Amino acid sequence: MKKIFIFLLLIMALSLFAGCSSENAGENSTDEDKESTLEYEARDLGGIKIHFLTGWKNQFDPIPGYTEPGDRQLERMKNIEEDYNVEIYVEEETANHSSFLRSRVATGIDIPDFFDISAVDAYGYYKSDMLYAYDDMPEIDLTNSKWGPKDFIQYGNFNGNQYGIFPYDWENMPEYAGVILFNREFMLELGLDFNPYEMQENKNWTWDSFYDLLQPCSSPTDKSYLALGIHVGFDMLMKSVIMSNNVNIITKVNDKYVFNLNNNDAYDAMEYANKIKNSGYAKTLSPEDYVAKKSVFLACESWVGTHTDEWMNNKYPAFNMKDYGIMPFPSGPKATSNTVSAFVHMGRRLIWQSSHAENDKADVALVMNVLFEPLDGSLKSSWKTYADKQVIHHKEGFANFEYMAENCNYDYSVQLNKVNTKLNNALIAIYNGSKTPTAGIEALVDAIQQEIDIEMNGVG
Repeated sequence: MKKIFIFLLLIMALSLFAGCSSENAGENSTDEDKESTLEYEARDLGGIKIHFLTGWKNQFDPIPGYTEPGDRQLERMKNIEEDYNVEIYVEEETANHSSFLRSRVATGIDIPDFFDISAVDAYGYYKSDMLYAYDDMPEIDLTNSKWGPKDFIQYGNFNGNQYGIFPYDWENMPEYAGVILFNREFMLELGLDFNPYEMQENKNWTWDSFYDLLQPCSSPTDKSYLALGIHVGFDMLMKSVIMSNNVNIITKVNDKYVFNLNNNDAYDAMEYANKIKNSGYAKTLSPEDYVAKKSVFLACESWVGTHTDEWMNNKYPAFNMKDYGIMPFPSGPKATSNTVSAFVHMGRRLIWQSSHAENDKADVALVMNVLFEPLDGSLKSSWKTYADKQVIHHKEGFANFEYMAENCNYDYSVQLNKVNTKLNNALIAIYNGSKTPTAGIEALVDAIQQEIDIEMNGVG
């Protein structure tokens, strides 16, 4: 019997953040109450227990009454339990993500049906044949936006099959590296009259123009604030700059994956990053430092600008800054209109399905398919409604965030895990100036290509 559930999303006319200007992204949407429907066939799955394991229980089994999105999640699970005759059990596992599944399979106890962990931890399970690929599950349509754009979830694609998916239509915002925040409020206090969004629109958000901003955006006397705070590892900073010059770490040539950092375009990017370091106008900062106005810009991962979790609300910009923007890294000379500095990597999480759980994979996929529909029942991803209203302050910043999420690069750190430390150390040494790009990279080409051949080209 077909059952139709009505979900109401009350879009408040006022943002959660007082003092937002007329540029706020909240003006991108109408302030009408929205009513929409979610339709699915009720099924009797015989009272089975669907076991979901996550390291972030508050995201998937939130505290009742804490947030409206969280209450909608709980209501969704309750409805599924009633209409499919199942129990949904959410377990939190905050440690041992790289080994928990093996130990549970060995004992046959508490094996989760699906779980939420980082790609690098899941890759070990893939290599041990402990995961199902979603490609051959009719219950999971990978072309549906609710599982994440193809570019965004590519770090869950192993040898051409998709093992990891992301609840893209829920309120949990996608996360990736390669982002720069700017503190618009602080800029106005300092009398800085440039606008990064306008520079981007005018095709002037470039390496050269950004470098020219470093000195004017830094304290002329005591260096109490600098132009650029850095809240990522220098290796990730280097990768962001490299990708901003239209270079990816691995490329495909004649159907073969090839290491791609031993070329002049990549070396130019590395030298530019070292030039920023040598300017004296960039240093490592925490999100708290950034909120305290110790830099105008902050190079970071996207979550630094969007996290609103309850235990983080006195650290991050989303709860503490009235007017900050989100940008890609400035464009290098080889950038095109499609160049993106953002990238996903092995530390980001996806949802994986265990091939050793007791329940039939089709039943589990059927529940997942309904569970991760947009919580307001609309065609628009729920995180977009949420971010558009309450987190991202400008329509330009929202457009940047969305475009980067849906057109991400990938640094292949999952497949290169065995050589990541050597590569990252080389990039850090180049950033610090203790090695030249040529010396740092050329020494690693053979070892990295050998790993690519094993993990991606089917050699050995």
